[in-house]
Amino acid sequence: MNQDSNRDEPRAQDDWDRRYASLDEALRDHKVPLENHALIRAITSRIEIKSFYAITGYIKAVRSHVGPALQIHYGYTNGFLSREEALHAVGDHVEIWPSRRGTGQWGVSHPVHGSASGGSRETRAERRDFGTCPICRYAFAANGTCDCS
Repeated sequence: MNQDSNRDEPRAQDDWDRRYASLDEALRDHKVPLENHALIRAITSRIEIKSFYAITGYIKAVRSHVGPALQIHYGYTNGFLSREEALHAVGDHVEIWPSRRGTGQWGVSHPVHGSASGGSRETRAERRDFGTCPICRYAFAANGTCDCS
């Protein structure tokens, strides 16, 4: 497990990129689609998050209580302690999966979970589904490949 996931706050000013004043600021800064905001708000209220930090590629959500920080990515969140905790946070209408981040941890997919770097303004309905990578949970490129491998 990543050593940072158990720390409550950064040790030095530049240890983590920066602390956000609010979840909304973090979601805007990371360009998380509006369709994902309601689910992320539900997660962070049910898990009781005390602070949010900018980390390259994701938002680090530090818990108010003991447990690993959640990693809020463009299309998924991981760091749940159990499948039951993930279910409590999102309900049974969202894809829940075992995380490779830490032993016994779980993740959930957001409603919009393709790559954040596409740059197009297409809607979810206009996107073609080429499948999802079982390793990183991002959508495959049109040629069926993923950058994570």
